[in-house]
Amino acid sequence: MSIRRFTAVGLSALVVSSVSFAGGVPTTVIDEVIVTGRLDRLQGAPVSASQGVVSDEQLGLRPVLRTGELMEVVPGLVVDPSPRVFWSRNMLGLKAISICVVVAFSGLCAAASPYAGQHGREIKALSESDIADLLAGKGRGYAKAGELNGYPGPAHVIELASQLELSQAQLSLSRAIHSRMEAGATAAGASLVAAERDLDTLFRTRKATPELLATALQNVANAEAKVREVHLLAHIEQTRVLSPEQIARYSQLRGYGGTSGHHDHAQEVITTGTKAFRPASARARAARGRH
Repeated sequence: MSIRRFTAVGLSALVVSSVSFAGGVPTTVIDEVIVTGRLDRLQGAPVSASQGVVSDEQLGLRPVLRTGELMEVVPGLVVDPSPRVFWSRNMLGLKAISICVVVAFSGLCAAASPYAGQHGREIKALSESDIADLLAGKGRGYAKAGELNGYPGPAHVIELASQLELSQAQLSLSRAIHSRMEAGATAAGASLVAAERDLDTLFRTRKATPELLATALQNVANAEAKVREVHLLAHIEQTRVLSPEQIARYSQLRGYGGTSGHHDHAQEVITTGTKAFRPASARARAARGRH
């Protein structure tokens, strides 16, 4: 610690006697001013001007007129309270893109991994809800290639039966398709969960080798492909049951804007048991052709 003592007078004159002149003008002697310097020892060697430590005591002594000033203890950081950057009335926009404030009482600031907390999972790649959905035969987005390209799914078709004005025959077919899909997806989902568990066990037991990994990954890929196949096949079957008008209506009801469903469904006669069912649109076109 160093202490320097000096006597200031007027703007720049140093007083060495009881009377002095600055620019020919008599001045008045003021009281002695003591300036004390302080040196805080930081942990390690700072590598930039914005690196350092702010203690709890320093924050407590700092006068704060607005919330943002707590962040401005970091050199170079400015908090802008301008309305143009407000997302809501009381939010502040930070001009700094990414700044880590190291505060002594809060420990080290570190970027947490997005996987934090997942290390305790039974199967690391699957959450509990993922496992439950697979074992229940739920879609989990596996049929998006069909759903979003004008191939309705049986579960939602059944839910929207009244809005789609399904006939009793269409409803029965849709329920049968859904039952087959659910049974197949449940079995395929169980296989996928088992394959993911084997892959996880390979690493958990520290037995992973390139050869074993290749086999485990192939098993996972095959199982996942089967899950997708079951769901997408159901969408293909379901589409053949509906008329183009019903498909367009389905897309509107599902929030797809009615832009899907522009397909030439060549196979419009569906055989179920010993009976053949022809969608309403096909029957209408056939009737027009006879006249």
